[in-house]
Amino acid sequence: MATINLPQLVVQLQQMQTRVKSIRPVLSVFAASGVREIRDRFQTGIGSKGERWSPLKFPRPEGGGKPLLSSGVLEASFTNRVTEDTITIGTAQKQAPLMNMGGTVTPKKGRFLAIPLTKEAKRAGSPRRFRRVLHARFAKNGRTGVLVDRKGVEQYLLVQKVTVPARPFMGFSDQWRQDFLSAVTGYIKTGKL
Repeated sequence: MATINLPQLVVQLQQMQTRVKSIRPVLSVFAASGVREIRDRFQTGIGSKGERWSPLKFPRPEGGGKPLLSSGVLEASFTNRVTEDTITIGTAQKQAPLMNMGGTVTPKKGRFLAIPLTKEAKRAGSPRRFRRVLHARFAKNGRTGVLVDRKGVEQYLLVQKVTVPARPFMGFSDQWRQDFLSAVTGYIKTGKL
């Protein structure tokens, strides 16, 4: 049988309350470290649970072989918000859920997705905005093709859909969680970070 000395517990809780008015300072420190942890995943290609990200299926015109790093916009977009009792970390980039959880992309207009194969095609964005005339060449099955310029340079790959593998960057590692709980506990006991 366990016995709890209530007057002693009340005194301890009152002492903690006078030392710690808010855990917001701890939350602020760990919100910033949470953003750093997420950004680090873009460099390592390893998710919060230690899983390696799938490699790129299509080469990037600008080079580089790491997934999700072609422009750096998604990686740099993470921010945090701290209240008295919560940490919120996220991004406003609309492609983030697809990149994090994976999924299938199909064309919204037309029959094909156009994947840029050259720097010039990447800069143009869409084949409709490409400066020169492009001609289509299709595989025998008609499901894939390429858009080529007059010199025969393949500028865009045409596909009916793209399956994006999950590359989980959201979430916190077990180590981050342990460090966070230790810091909160220590802060409540001592009132110091």
